[in-house]
Amino acid sequence: PIPPETSVHSISNLMKRWFKSFQGERLLGSIPLSAFKDTQTPPVDDYVQEPRLSIFKWLVQLLLETHKHESVNMMNSRNLGTPTTQSF
Repeated sequence: PIPPETSVHSISNLMKRWFKSFQGERLLGSIPLSAFKDTQTPPVDDYVQEPRLSIFKWLVQLLLETHKHESVNMMNSRNLGTPTTQSF
């Protein structure tokens, strides 16, 4: 468990550093821009290989779960986007 006195900024910074530590391209970097031509949500499974696919799915679940408790943790969609968008 995370101690109650822990700053949300510290957690956000840790997340950002962890995702930046990945070597090579970003999690969704292998999806060509043309895949977004007909839809905003191309089938990620067709473009992203393991282990990046599992990490991406885990990250989405984490973000959804964190956002669900926004009133308590102050992590709205904008605050969640700050440490994670550079990873995508």
